[in-house]
Order: sequence, then C-alpha cells, then structure tokens
Amino acid sequence: MRVLKAITINLLFIIAMAFTSVRAQSDDDTKLYYSADYSGGGVVHSHGFGVNFRYSQYLTGSSKRIWSAELLMMKHPKEKKVYNPYNDNARGYFFGKINSLTSLRMHIGRQDVIFGKELKKGVEISWVYSGGPILGIVKPVYLEITEQGTIARPDIINVERYDPEIHNPNIIHGRAGIFTGLANSSLVPGASARVAMNFEYAPLDKTLKALEVGAVLDAYSKEVPIMANTDNNQLWLTFYLNIQFGKKII
Repeated sequence: MRVLKAITINLLFIIAMAFTSVRAQSDDDTKLYYSADYSGGGVVHSHGFGVNFRYSQYLTGSSKRIWSAELLMMKHPKEKKVYNPYNDNARGYFFGKINSLTSLRMHIGRQDVIFGKELKKGVEISWVYSGGPILGIVKPVYLEITEQGTIARPDIINVERYDPEIHNPNIIHGRAGIFTGLANSSLVPGASARVAMNFEYAPLDKTLKALEVGAVLDAYSKEVPIMANTDNNQLWLTFYLNIQFGKKII
C-alpha cells in the first residue's frame, strides 16, 4: 500500500511536467489518428498481482471505448506464510488459509484525454472509468501432511484438503502443487467498477506504452471464504498500478 501511495505522488509530479510539455508544443507537430488499439501487461495491486488485456476503439481523437479482461490473484489481508519448525525440508504455507481466490474481471468503459501528447517525448494523460461482471474462482487449499512412521517404515506424506481444526502445524509438511484441488473449485459471480488515470508515453505514435494508476471496487454475490476463523470479504477495494504495451491500428 505504501508503495502504491508513493507511486501516486510521483505520477502527480509527472502530470505537472506533462502539462508543461503540452503547453510548449509546436504548431508544426502533426499526429496520425487511429481507429483502434490493443495492449497487454501486468498489474500490481494492493491485494496481489495479475495480467490483463485491453482493446479500444476510438470514438473521437480524444476519446475511446475500451474492453478489458484481467486475471488476478487476490490475497486476504491476514495471510501469513509459515513453516514447520521441526522439518528443515518443509515448504511454506499460509496458516489458516482454506481457499485461494483468483478473479476474472471483464470491463467495458471509456478513456478520455485530459492533456494530449503532440510531442514525441510528451505524455498523454487520460481519465479511465469502466465496469462490468467479475467471476471469482475459489479453489480449496491442499497441503502435504506427514503421517508418523517407524524405523522400518519411514514417514509417509499424504495430500489432504487443509482443515485447521484437525491439521496440527507440527504435521504439515507444506503446500501441495498449485493445481491440486482445481477440479473442486467453485465460482462466485459479482460486479466491478474502476476509476483511474492513464499516462501514455510511447515515443513512437503507432506504439502504445502506458502506466495506469487507479482503484477498483469488486462486489461479489456473497462473502468469499479464504481464511478460517476470521472475517472474510464480500467487497474488495484495491489500488493498482498497471503497465501496458501494445500497438495502434489505423
């Protein structure tokens, strides 16, 4: 969260510099106009990370309709990785975490330019606002559990669905494979809304390079059970930084 706040402050400084750059532009500069663009990139947010894809159609020279899809890993604020202190080969796991949440966001929205980029080394600054459905993929957590053995029969490691009520930390060897339990996943639908500022800085007009900073509110149809014996969330407010790379289409 502190990192995102620091990034926001730095981007406000970029706004001021970009405004100065726009004011200093030459009347001789020309710019091609495009019909659409597409981009992909990575997302770092206050509850995890993810990837995204975005396609846009230009409505005017300064506005465009956007469609986006994001796949995001969501972490509970109280997640804490621990290790079995009696096993040097143990792998880390999150104590009390019974489910993992992966979110698929599908948005439609609009991007409107505030300050245009007429100079090649300038920065175009835009508002972005969008909304749409979200689908939460809730996957049960499975751990490797050590079964006490004998001298003749070494310890056996079983893969079991994590239950903090019966799995003592002393017998937990660590997390199971990332895809273990995927077939037992459940889906939680919901709705999502975004507001952000986009900073497009590509030196070539036909390419797209941008930083986007903003906030997203996800509202699921029910509370998503991630942690045992603690409060879980139905509403998720996340602050994010998105890095985009793409191309524009004439």
